[in-house]
Amino acid sequence: LQLGEDAEAAGLLTAFLKKDWSDELVTIVGHIDTGKPRQQLDLLENCLKQHPNNPTLLFTLGRVSLRNQLWGKGRAYLEQAANLARSVQQNAQINAELGRLLEQLGEREQSFQCYQKALKLLE
Repeated sequence: LQLGEDAEAAGLLTAFLKKDWSDELVTIVGHIDTGKPRQQLDLLENCLKQHPNNPTLLFTLGRVSLRNQLWGKGRAYLEQAANLARSVQQNAQINAELGRLLEQLGEREQSFQCYQKALKLLE
């Protein structure tokens, strides 16, 4: 990643995740723009079969869905992740991301509520 080889890094992380699960690596995968967001989404959705209630994976799926411009799918994954969040910080991050999406969709009141929730969680 430091060398700007996002696609190669994503391939290595993906291979590792198939053998050894790591929430930390799933989070990193969600931040990598491979140029092939559909393949990335398909891979992560396959991981969901093994880790169906993992909030980190759901959060990452939400981000990758948004990269694919799948607003409804992204929203559903983010909402599910928020309901399963394991920490206050994770819940705040998910709500902030959900707030950005809802703002983009023109749902200002719901967006504001998500932002408020994120801020309250961080207090």
